[in-house]
Amino acid sequence: MGAIAGTQRVEGGPIEWSYHLPYSCQLSQGLKVLLIPVLAGIMEADQGRCWGFDQFFTATTDILQRQPVYLFSLQQAMAHSIYVHHYNTVSVFFEEVAAQTGIGIQQQHLMYLGHDLALEGSMKVVNLPCTSASQPLILLSSTPETTTSLPFRERKTNQDMHFFNFNSGHSSCFP
Repeated sequence: MGAIAGTQRVEGGPIEWSYHLPYSCQLSQGLKVLLIPVLAGIMEADQGRCWGFDQFFTATTDILQRQPVYLFSLQQAMAHSIYVHHYNTVSVFFEEVAAQTGIGIQQQHLMYLGHDLALEGSMKVVNLPCTSASQPLILLSSTPETTTSLPFRERKTNQDMHFFNFNSGHSSCFP
């Protein structure tokens, strides 16, 4: 497939082509996985391999017909959006969760609104509770996971911290 992004560091300089979306792209990982092949297909330089309208329409319709299931991986401290078709089984959902989080199907434990969510692989995705970014499914792993999101930072010392007195209307810093 073709490159989907390019960076030109100096005016008139060479373009560095990439097959990935830039780090600054704010699409969810779940949507990126679905969208990258579409972008690569329509931006393909080789006209013989470039997607036509029918292929583009089929792929984008497939994306638009998917429903997001919002998920928060507690041990990774990371939010995910899993895009699945309403007619898929929960086992397909589990596979997508594993692909995005790296947490194996057997290690996945889901909770919703503070309660265990018992799911069978043969159930349909439509049986999942309605989720949102503010009320996602909570994913726990039965094995220790490494945090893949933000790195841990040491707490600032008192010298670096500023304290404010909101009652007086101005700020006060203490050494």
